[in-house]
Amino acid sequence: MKEKILTEKDVQGQVAIKPELFQEMLQRNLIRPKGTADGDVLLFNTDIIERIKEVQQFISMGYSLEEIEKISKKIGLPSTKKIKEEESKKVHYLTVGELANQLNINARTIKYWEERGIIEPDTRSEGGFRLYAEHWIYLCNLIKDLQLFGFSLEEIKEISDLFRDFLAIQQSIKAFSQKETKMKIIKIKERINLFFDKMNQFKEGINRWEELLKKKEKEVRQFENKLKQLESLKKDKDKK
Repeated sequence: MKEKILTEKDVQGQVAIKPELFQEMLQRNLIRPKGTADGDVLLFNTDIIERIKEVQQFISMGYSLEEIEKISKKIGLPSTKKIKEEESKKVHYLTVGELANQLNINARTIKYWEERGIIEPDTRSEGGFRLYAEHWIYLCNLIKDLQLFGFSLEEIKEISDLFRDFLAIQQSIKAFSQKETKMKIIKIKERINLFFDKMNQFKEGINRWEELLKKKEKEVRQFENKLKQLESLKKDKDKK
């Protein structure tokens, strides 16, 4: 099950806290984001609710934020260990629009790939924003390459599923039955061989076009030089 992610707005919708207090808690590192999206949008995991309530409890006992900060640094609050664990996993997430900008494609394309099951977001915010980890930039560029190589979306979907299955197998040999695992490995090897065949065809085609373009580029330059010579002769003739 994918981890739930909260934006600042989501957090304030779930726990009663003034925006100024929230910001001060951030500044004093009493609460920390899990990551960011769209450059400066802070994202939090659901544990932040427990953390805020914990700090609010200290405030209700008469402690100031400065005092709570000192306690947190000196001996830690009950949830400090969990906060530190999450901080070490901090990542930057991309929204659909930001991922599309990185890839120089339309955001609708990203949504369409998702609808076809070719890609899937790492998580969603409570508000429904689909969020992708940065590794999707590389993976989506691979999808663009496959389209350039002439693969249909149906074929790309099959390839995507196979690689996801292989990742699951790498993580746990018991992800599928032994028979299923063998079948999937055979399919992956077949696809790899198909890629090599297509790559070789593309290399041969690229070499042919490079030779042709170099030849035509040389012919164009020669033709330009002839035109310049004719123009020069015409100018000399006109002067006479």
